[in-house]
Amino acid sequence: MEKIKERLPKILETIIPIIIFVTLILVATVYDLQISKALVNGLKPGKYYTTNFVAELVEIGGSFPIWGMTFFGCLILYRVTYLREDKWKYLQYVFALGAVGVAAIFCRDCFKYYYRYEGSEHLLNKFDMLLIYGLFGLFCAFLGLVFIRKLNDDHANKFLRMTFVIIGSCAFYLLIEIIKGPAGRIRFRAMNQLDDFSIFMPWYKFGNKSIPNIGELKEMLPSDAFKSFPSGHTFSASMIFNLLCLPSLFKKFDNMKWKTIIYSGCILYVVFVGLFRIIAGAHFLSDITFGGFIGYTAVRFFKYLFIDRKNRLEKTQ
Repeated sequence: MEKIKERLPKILETIIPIIIFVTLILVATVYDLQISKALVNGLKPGKYYTTNFVAELVEIGGSFPIWGMTFFGCLILYRVTYLREDKWKYLQYVFALGAVGVAAIFCRDCFKYYYRYEGSEHLLNKFDMLLIYGLFGLFCAFLGLVFIRKLNDDHANKFLRMTFVIIGSCAFYLLIEIIKGPAGRIRFRAMNQLDDFSIFMPWYKFGNKSIPNIGELKEMLPSDAFKSFPSGHTFSASMIFNLLCLPSLFKKFDNMKWKTIIYSGCILYVVFVGLFRIIAGAHFLSDITFGGFIGYTAVRFFKYLFIDRKNRLEKTQ
């Protein structure tokens, strides 16, 4: 009985998300298009991009968690190598450059979506813009490296375990990209631009060759028009679930108060991003549900692999 009480929170962490996932997918299977028609706001007839300000902001910067977590991981890897006296100490430069690169790419990613809305994507790779990305990356990395050097060894080692979770879960974004191509699901906003919702594709129907004149439509629409499923933004937002590692690593956060704050904060952020991806007409309910659930599952898997399993072994010793 005591073992059941001890494991109950972990069991609920698994069962409740599955119940929510199955429920949302069942609803989306029947009402995906209707839900989008009811929620989409700021998308003018015949247009591809929304004029809803919050939806624009979410598209530009809503994927921050995947970049922020990767940046933090680079800083931690730098911290555990720069004090070493062996040959591994030279890796500190690799991880420092990694932090610069991640911050620079995030900056470019934000400008990419901004310029798309402005119709000026050709400016993205201009020299002055490349300079801005680089300077932003250097500035963020400098601040991060100064801060991370002050971290004590115990905290650094604990965050290193969290870094392995971050690397593993963020790498699952490749799965999102692998699925998007073959799925070829047309976005709501693409159908809005065409003023033709008869070509709506349910989430479980892979491939778009059955759509009439598909070749002409691909030339006519933006390059990402057939990349609706699953939602990359929602997956990227779900990398905030890496914060769930904190209660398992630090006693300060291992209490009901902090667990409630961390869990509810993570869930609210992912729901917020997913909701405004629907409002923008960029994704359907099924897209954001799969994107968020894949991200959450990846974090839970690698958290068990690199943190929970070790904690359990330490308790039994």
